[in-house]
Amino acid sequence: MELKKYFTPSTIEEAYEVLNKSKSNVILGGGCFSSISKRKKNIGIDLNSLDLNYIKEDENTIFIGSSNTLRDVEINPLIKNLGDGILTKAINEIGAGIQLKNTATIGGSVWAKYGFSDIMPVLLVLDAKLKFFKKGIISVSEYMDSEIERDILMEIIIEKTFKKGVYLSRRLTKMDIPQLNLAVLLDKDIKIAVGARPQKAKRFDFLGKYIKEDRKVLKDDLKRLELGTNIKASDFIRKRLLEDMLIEIRNIAGEYYDR
Repeated sequence: MELKKYFTPSTIEEAYEVLNKSKSNVILGGGCFSSISKRKKNIGIDLNSLDLNYIKEDENTIFIGSSNTLRDVEINPLIKNLGDGILTKAINEIGAGIQLKNTATIGGSVWAKYGFSDIMPVLLVLDAKLKFFKKGIISVSEYMDSEIERDILMEIIIEKTFKKGVYLSRRLTKMDIPQLNLAVLLDKDIKIAVGARPQKAKRFDFLGKYIKEDRKVLKDDLKRLELGTNIKASDFIRKRLLEDMLIEIRNIAGEYYDR
């Protein structure tokens, strides 16, 4: 990305004011993808001076500032204990290595809604919420279906859970983005999100019946997933991967529920 100016605000209010002066002004995350973009923008707004790189807790909730790097989140003890470490496992599977994780931010990763994201399916099953400067607090699920453009993501909010979380992905190579990924939270009511369909991640809790029962996924249910084709995999391959991953989760769930 080519910028005319680089701006470091002293307050979040100042950052928001500059952002909305022009549609060509942008908030900068870690810059992993924008650095290779050919887009031209006016002002790049760096939030690193606004103390949004915290991870803290109260009795029931974990609060993750949007400027934390993925590595900050991956190694944090609070995150490792959340849902049996499901978010830690998802970040661990990002194959680009620690160097990228030390640069990419959790806020930038969430804001972008990448279809191939390892993080978004996990945040969906954890019923995470997002705090924006102007919009306020909304669920990740609502955000995925909305078109928020001129706002600033400040915080990810996750209620503590000690339920069994499972994250699985399938890739052509370890360093590649997923062909398909699943995040599951095992509870009385199983929560499931599917990502890299290749569209953005979405909750499909009805798939829980295929974890509780040993049977093949019905064609009508596969249609509801809207699995598509891209350079990483065809819709046919994604359907086979899904069935294989559900079997793996069924085995994990059997051990978990039998305890």
